Amino acid sequence: MTHGYALANGVRLHYVEQGTGPLVILLHGFPDFWYGWRDQIPALAAAGYRVVAPDLRGYNESERPPGIDAYRLDTLAADVASLVVALGAEHATIVGHDWGGVVAWHVAMHHPAVVTSLVIMNAPHPRAFRRELKRGWSQRKRSWYIAFFQLPWLPEALMNAGNRWLLRRVLRRGGPARNDAELARYVEAFASQDAMTAAINYYRALVQRPSQRPVTIECPTLLVWGMRDRFLLPALAKAWKRGSRGWSTTRSHGRGTGCSMTQRRRSMRGCSRSCRSTHRRSGGAERARLRATTGALRRMPRRSRPLLVRTWPW
Repeated sequence: MTHGYALANGVRLHYVEQGTGPLVILLHGFPDFWYGWRDQIPALAAAGYRVVAPDLRGYNESERPPGIDAYRLDTLAADVASLVVALGAEHATIVGHDWGGVVAWHVAMHHPAVVTSLVIMNAPHPRAFRRELKRGWSQRKRSWYIAFFQLPWLPEALMNAGNRWLLRRVLRRGGPARNDAELARYVEAFASQDAMTAAINYYRALVQRPSQRPVTIECPTLLVWGMRDRFLLPALAKAWKRGSRGWSTTRSHGRGTGCSMTQRRRSMRGCSRSCRSTHRRSGGAERARLRATTGALRRMPRRSRPLLVRTWPW
């Protein structure tokens, strides 16, 4: 893997790159950075793709603009679209997990020219998320932390207090750090006092700074949903029929689990079957990209929990 920097949408983004071929961009979640994709980067590169995993703005070695306005969803999506161009490509397959998935949805909606296909891992379609919040308290209770993150200074103060004990706990309990060495990498990535503020500003901007409204997504889309996600209901994976061009669903009860953080490394038996219906409706390049991404996911270590996989053009 090689490290590089690119000026995208006016900010300096750090990224890790490996392989040659069609471009695949991997977007991390919270609290994470490019390192969360360390298992998938070599697999996709070996499949014949140019893989780029950036640190999103505010994270790790990427530039960290001050203020909530700098982390609006529209701005984050523009970062990714500009990154594609800065890397010398016309378009890319966009893969996003958690917050990276939220950004990826927005890129596909409002910058469709740079997206050939889309892979989302446990990040709800914005209309589906709004639907479940309106239905009752089930999803609202799971989303309590979003309300907590709206408080000024207190959330980051708690995350940074006492040698960052709370951050360490989050990273180890179902988080991306599997051992002490990996935990040290993550703690180092959040060593700066303003690093956690930037990460939490994503949530503040999501609530306090409205973004463009969702529109129909035309590109082939694969949604991978861990049924045991502690913060997101399985109902969020249901397709939003209004404004979609057609969709199909497949439920897998083989190997797999919630896709939050390290759980996305676990294998997904049945992914190939669910991709094939989308592959038949998409062009050769899109089919190849989705197939390679699915293959990389299937190389993950196995665990036995149910997984929901959905494919559709939204």
